[in-house]
Amino acid sequence: MKIKRIGVDLAKNVYQLHGVDRGDKCLWKRRLKRGNWLKVLFEKAEPGCEIGMEACTGFHHWARLLREKGYVVKLIAPQDIQAMHRVRSELICHRTAKANQIRGLVSEYGLVAPQQMASLRRAIPEWLEEGKNGLTDRFRELLNGLWGDLSGLDQRVSELDQDIQVVAESHAGAKRLQQLRGVGPMIATALVAAVGNGEHFTKGRQMSASLGLTPRQHSSGNKDR
Repeated sequence: MKIKRIGVDLAKNVYQLHGVDRGDKCLWKRRLKRGNWLKVLFEKAEPGCEIGMEACTGFHHWARLLREKGYVVKLIAPQDIQAMHRVRSELICHRTAKANQIRGLVSEYGLVAPQQMASLRRAIPEWLEEGKNGLTDRFRELLNGLWGDLSGLDQRVSELDQDIQVVAESHAGAKRLQQLRGVGPMIATALVAAVGNGEHFTKGRQMSASLGLTPRQHSSGNKDR
């Protein structure tokens, strides 16, 4: 039986290849070194076979070589919704780090704010306005700048929240998910981004594993963890 489609997991030195027939039945699996994986692929799959690769470093180089040999190369691009969630998550991490930095610095002047972000937001303007809390003029200027950084991150997160809200109201799948108790725009859009319509899962257990509801694998090559 002929291999009709091959998925390639690009890495630094070792590549994982997975080939299926027209009915998506697995026919071939190989773990190959960077230096010889193309040669083995040319021997195993005929020109015209679809090759799917993730959008990462090195993709365009390999895509050119494969297309020259007559293979159909498809880029696996990240979903826009998933990108929004990833950017939002990174911004929240930066915001948390900024808040911890502020707490650490003001503690040197005997100023303490509760752990909640809302309490810190209320405390900083009060510290800046109070003239007898021991802050030097130079540090007060630095703190004002940090307050601007924190407010800027708040604004970016708020803008993404609004964008996600718009997607949640316009995406049919996300709208259906929000009919479930406890599921709002954030969870609904994150689930849509993670699993799509779910057709690529053959059973619920696979979906649970992909979401981390069951023990997750952290494997690379032939090293299983």
